[in-house]
Amino acid sequence: MTSAPTQREIDGLLALFGAGRYAELEQAAQELLRHAPAAGFAWKALGVAQKLQGKDSLHAAREAARLLPGDAEAQLNLGAAQRDQGLLEEAVASYRQALDVNHSFVDAHSNLANVLGDLGRFDEAVLHCQQAIGLAPDHASAWVNLAYLLQRMGQTQGAIDAGRKAVALTPANASAHNNLANALRDAGNTGEAETHYRQALHLQPRHARAWLSLAALLTDTGRPAEAIVCCRKALDIEPRLAEAHNNLADACKEIQQFDAALAAYERALAINPGHAQTHYNLSLLLLTLGRYEEAWPHHEWRTDAQRGNLAVRPPALDSTLWRGESLARKHIVLCHEQGYGDTIQFIRYAPLLKRLGAARVSLVCPAPLAPLMTRATGVDQVFDAYEAVPRHDLHALTMSLPHYLGTRMDNIPARLPYLSPDPQRVRQWGHALPEQGIKIGLAWKGNERHRNDANRSLPQLDILAPLWQVQGVQFISVQKGRGEDEARAASPHQPLVALGHTIADFADLAAVISQLDLIVTVDTAIAHLAGALGKLCWVLLPAYGTDWRWLREREDSPWYPGTMRLFRQRQAGDWRPVVERLAAELELLAQTRR
Repeated sequence: MTSAPTQREIDGLLALFGAGRYAELEQAAQELLRHAPAAGFAWKALGVAQKLQGKDSLHAAREAARLLPGDAEAQLNLGAAQRDQGLLEEAVASYRQALDVNHSFVDAHSNLANVLGDLGRFDEAVLHCQQAIGLAPDHASAWVNLAYLLQRMGQTQGAIDAGRKAVALTPANASAHNNLANALRDAGNTGEAETHYRQALHLQPRHARAWLSLAALLTDTGRPAEAIVCCRKALDIEPRLAEAHNNLADACKEIQQFDAALAAYERALAINPGHAQTHYNLSLLLLTLGRYEEAWPHHEWRTDAQRGNLAVRPPALDSTLWRGESLARKHIVLCHEQGYGDTIQFIRYAPLLKRLGAARVSLVCPAPLAPLMTRATGVDQVFDAYEAVPRHDLHALTMSLPHYLGTRMDNIPARLPYLSPDPQRVRQWGHALPEQGIKIGLAWKGNERHRNDANRSLPQLDILAPLWQVQGVQFISVQKGRGEDEARAASPHQPLVALGHTIADFADLAAVISQLDLIVTVDTAIAHLAGALGKLCWVLLPAYGTDWRWLREREDSPWYPGTMRLFRQRQAGDWRPVVERLAAELELLAQTRR
């Protein structure tokens, strides 16, 4: 029995590999190992043949790496086999061993980046991608990996740039198109994203992740029926792909098949109990249905969910994250998360924390909110930067407060108002407002980075034209950002006082709103500010992608009782009937005030 293959036998294995005859290569390697069981090259060839046929190659790769410790490629192959088996930390060790043997091994850097990405160690992964690209600037796989990693990290433009480079280097690579499409989707470029998803599927019709990603895009753009078809295709390919069940649930939710959506979310969690995005999405559906007690625990997974630019990142504070324990004599810091409206809505919980014994309640929030938040009931101090926060005992994300304070539909803390305007600012802004008539504040556009903004915002101001016919009314634009120019350029038949461009922050906005008779707005932070101030507010809601806090079918809000009315779109994209109803209701209001 010999211990090493002959050169002729090695050449024979190489010839079979070069010809793509992998089944024969597997058979030849096994035959060779019968008389040379310590032949590392034969184990290496066997592992490669098995992997290329979709078989379990771990044993062969492990033997090859053991027998060929100085062969970087053998260590690389072991890492790949370990990753296939979900042995991610072992794969990291094998790829590092390959790099110990050959520091310039480009494939080892690229593959190590992949598995570090699997582990969520994105910064390390990007570093190895960049090292691979530094060694081989046209290494297509490294660019493909880099696009994926940067997209996962929310670095959208970097992901797009890397994705375009990957597609240019390897136009027939389905994953390159899929990764680029994911980044384009995050950037709101849905048309080009769809093109690249479909190109990925043209190249690789059984690319399950491209199907599920296309489904997510179709759901986002108001095409849930098409999305369901795509999810079914993904599940035909990979029945246990948790993300596909999650995306199927998302699409079912949008066509109000709520039982089907709940079942699909549950299937996703049965397959992968730790899938954060599914927990988070399930929480949104349960909240929409008013099943708050069931929803809040799932909602806590939002800090781990992949949500692009809106991902929630817990702050790095030198204190304990509050999870409902005693607050007696404690200083707790509340942390802003997500949008301005979220903090405005949930700062209502500050007085409850005081009643539970908190000695001090502070808030950290963005600078545009900070002056207003100093007027919030129960808040002792406000900071606009974490670096300024003094020593304290506990901290909490504002949207975790309903969970740990046991909020149900029947005990929402809804004592209004819980915000008040600064009296000095009220006096200053009073001079800018009309003296006569019913004063109506208007806002018709939200944050364009919001994924549902195309549905919730009005395309243009003149959609509200029926309102101009109501006599005795003065309209004041409180629109910020997009829409400011439209307000300032309003035609003479639009009786509009444009203030948005002169409003510096939310404290200014509160001072203006406090002096209005009614606010008419789409679903933006302005709605929550009006509600928190106890002002009459009418909110225009889209038929598609309606936010959870507005529940279903209701024309009122338990979060803002007695002050808020909801005007719901019945057909996606059609605001005309909504505005006509709004105009009729406004006419009735005007008649009572004349």
